[in-house]
Amino acid sequence: MTPRRIVVFTKHRFLGDTIAAEPLLAACRDAWPDATVEVVTGRGAATLLEGHPALHRVHALDPRASRRGLAGSLRLTAALVGLSRALRTPDLCLVPDRSLRTAAAARLTGAPVRVGFDTEGRGRLLTHPIPYDDDRREVECCLDLLRAVVPEPADAPWRVCPRLHPTDAERAEGAAFLPDPDALWVGVQPGASHAVKAWPEASWVALGKALLAEGCR
Repeated sequence: MTPRRIVVFTKHRFLGDTIAAEPLLAACRDAWPDATVEVVTGRGAATLLEGHPALHRVHALDPRASRRGLAGSLRLTAALVGLSRALRTPDLCLVPDRSLRTAAAARLTGAPVRVGFDTEGRGRLLTHPIPYDDDRREVECCLDLLRAVVPEPADAPWRVCPRLHPTDAERAEGAAFLPDPDALWVGVQPGASHAVKAWPEASWVALGKALLAEGCR
């Protein structure tokens, strides 16, 4: 297949899941350089993805839809329904978000090809339901969605390291925040909501010592 327009539904609340899906966005551009790639996500993730070279448009859901509880759930459903109808009709929908709601939203777009994980009874809403493996890296699971419809090139495999693309203003703000902007600073976030995503404490300690030995701050 050679899609002209691709829509990707990422999680609306958790930035980490959107970061894990970033290599998927880049791989879409690698696989189909002439295609338009759009993302549906939450407000925070939309800010994170601003200026991404692989994206043509980021659709940010109402921030009130990210609130927990019945009211937030109803707002999210209404926002997804309205946006999905407005997005008609992409050639391909990729759904790394594993909720039933986003699979239904992809179905509402009228996309002829819809690829997502076969979880929460979503299989009938997808044309390509694929298994989700908790033991694999989230980045690789996301790339499996693309592998379901196009082969990964052996000579130039898709990258698995997420990359962020800060704006010039964000770079300037970061440089002003750091006491020594010319040093090589490394940010570390040693935590995860699920044990399968957590790296062992001893590994974090070893990495920190190795980075300091290399002169990082």
